[in-house]
Amino acid sequence: MQNEIRFQRLGGSCQLLLEDTSDLRHVTELNDAHWIMTSVRTDSILCDKDFLHFLDSDGNGRIRVDEVKEAIRWMLRLFITPEHIMDGSDELALSSISEQNPEGRDICRTVRIALANLGQPESSVITLSQICDQKKIISDALQNGDGIIPPEQVRNEAAADCIRLIMRTVGKQADLCGMEGVSDEQVNVFEKKLADRLSWLEDEAKQKEALYVFGEKTAAIYDKLTAVREKLDEFFRSCEALKLSGMIGDTRVAVRNTLDPMDAKSVEEFLEKSPVAPVNPEGRLALEQIHHPLWREKVHGFFALLPEVPTDGITAEFYTEIKQRLSAYGNWISRKPETGLEGTDPAQLRMIQDDGILTYIRDLIVRDKSVKMNLDQCDSVRKLILFQKYMLEFLNNFVTLDRIFDHTTPSMIQAGHLVMDGRIFTLCTTVHNVAEHKKIATNSNICVMYLDAVTGQGAKEKKMKIAVAVTSGHIRHLFVGKSGIFYTADGELWDAKVCDFIQQPVSIPEAIKMPFYKFADFIQKQADKFFSARSKQYEDTIAKDIQANAKLPTTPPAPAAAPAPAQQTPAVSGSMVLMGGGVGIAAIGSAFAFMAKSIQGVSVGAILAVFFGILLIFGGPIITLSLMKLFRRNLAIFLEANGNALNGQMRLSLRMGRFFTFKPSLPKHSLIFARYLMFTRESVSADVSLKRRKIVLYVLLIIMLLECLALLWLYRASLLEYWQKMF
Repeated sequence: MQNEIRFQRLGGSCQLLLEDTSDLRHVTELNDAHWIMTSVRTDSILCDKDFLHFLDSDGNGRIRVDEVKEAIRWMLRLFITPEHIMDGSDELALSSISEQNPEGRDICRTVRIALANLGQPESSVITLSQICDQKKIISDALQNGDGIIPPEQVRNEAAADCIRLIMRTVGKQADLCGMEGVSDEQVNVFEKKLADRLSWLEDEAKQKEALYVFGEKTAAIYDKLTAVREKLDEFFRSCEALKLSGMIGDTRVAVRNTLDPMDAKSVEEFLEKSPVAPVNPEGRLALEQIHHPLWREKVHGFFALLPEVPTDGITAEFYTEIKQRLSAYGNWISRKPETGLEGTDPAQLRMIQDDGILTYIRDLIVRDKSVKMNLDQCDSVRKLILFQKYMLEFLNNFVTLDRIFDHTTPSMIQAGHLVMDGRIFTLCTTVHNVAEHKKIATNSNICVMYLDAVTGQGAKEKKMKIAVAVTSGHIRHLFVGKSGIFYTADGELWDAKVCDFIQQPVSIPEAIKMPFYKFADFIQKQADKFFSARSKQYEDTIAKDIQANAKLPTTPPAPAAAPAPAQQTPAVSGSMVLMGGGVGIAAIGSAFAFMAKSIQGVSVGAILAVFFGILLIFGGPIITLSLMKLFRRNLAIFLEANGNALNGQMRLSLRMGRFFTFKPSLPKHSLIFARYLMFTRESVSADVSLKRRKIVLYVLLIIMLLECLALLWLYRASLLEYWQKMF
């Protein structure tokens, strides 16, 4: 039936089956407790970053069940039929979007504008790469929604020139295309400056006769006056002060402005304080008496521009009259606004104001901004295409873990695969904090290797930490510091090295062999201690004998002729090497003698009883605990150690373990060249070679077992006695 919700059993738990559109609709109806995951970190999922960003609606770095459900509902509302979602296509057809939905209509309008800007107005399909190509979509500077108008895109020449003028006087902005233009802000500032400039120019036109009292020379005369006004005012003021002092003609008046000609600073101060000409009680400035080096040219230049100048000297009354006649012009100049339009033709400014060019530019800005709402929907279009492309795959890694058990489709949870020790490990995840991950992963009873992975060099070097689950085979040759290579899902190759380890049983043979490995390690350590002690004892004994024999006699011998100087004995001579070898052989012989004496007279039954007793006492608990851990491996806890929230338990069975860790088979029709004792070479097929190796291994094991039994039989009495003493 269509309304039936189908489940599949994976890892001992029932998980939703997602194969068609009806299954997709059931996701939103499924109770949260039946989702395999309820929360996942965005940085632990290998998927398109934009897709994960859109799913993580609150931006907290985690994707929860409610966010996924809302995303699915939003997607299903916009699509007429969700069949194409199952294909994971990155092409969005306009015909598939429901325009009955207001948001769907906006998305369709945005797609049409984007296709028009891309030069494909007739197309009815837009791809993910096209909607992501923002530069081409906003290539039309007058229709990109930024409200900035570049002059190059304006067909009206007067308006284009006005925009350039605004850019020079007010400022400019770069639009989304990278072109420079103006916005509302610049237009408003320019309009105020334009009004101030034209108003000031209108005042000039109204008062032209009153302003330009000296005709065309008025401006130049005013500028010259402005340059010397302060110094001339000072001269006539000094003359008035001298006249009022009542000391006219008194030779006792001292010059208070002193000068040291050899001091540059004194000279500067003297010139600064000195008047332009000698001060006199008549208050008359004689042009021929102006000798001040700083002001002579300026003052002569000012009076030279005047139409009439008194020949007998400039009086204060004449000077004041000139200033009064220029006062109107001075007042008008002081009101001159700083607009930056001083060099612009006033006719052009009046045309801009009278012809409504600023209004035309504002209309262009309004039309450009009107597109913004539609172009803002580009994110919605991109979001819809990404959901269409990745949603089903994501759900198969979130609602259910179907993809993790499929080698043909890379899982979003798995970071890649590791090649090490002749095997391939596929259950690999990225790790952010090894200590925290290890604390949780230990409870999963899964053997885990932590690796440091690195790729690239210099500035391009990248590093990451990986947790790799060892789920089958053995761990005998895996250790901290072992190196391998790691392939990420995109095929990039990384160098990997084991930096930490959680040791757990990985297979039944490994669990059974575990006590033997530990017992062998124990025997090896004890043997090392025994041989070291025996060797040390013999070395001490020989050293004492040598020292005893080397003592000098009590009565010294008669003096003899001085012998020829002997050569120095080297630190390591042949005799010393021979002596050291003898000590070692003696120690080993003593050890074997002790062992032979210890097990003499012990029966085979007693030896076997001791042997199996030791295995039972030491190996039984270890094998039992190892098998219990092996059958209680929990895949869910391993995934939770990476910061994910999972529902229920997922037992990692032996069969699943061989799925995640395996040794790839040799290619078909392969030949193996086997070398034997005499180094002859023989080519055999891979299957035959494997059978031969197994037979040789079994034969060697049987021979070793028989040899051990024979030795135990020969020394059964000593072994039994040693056993009784121990227990």
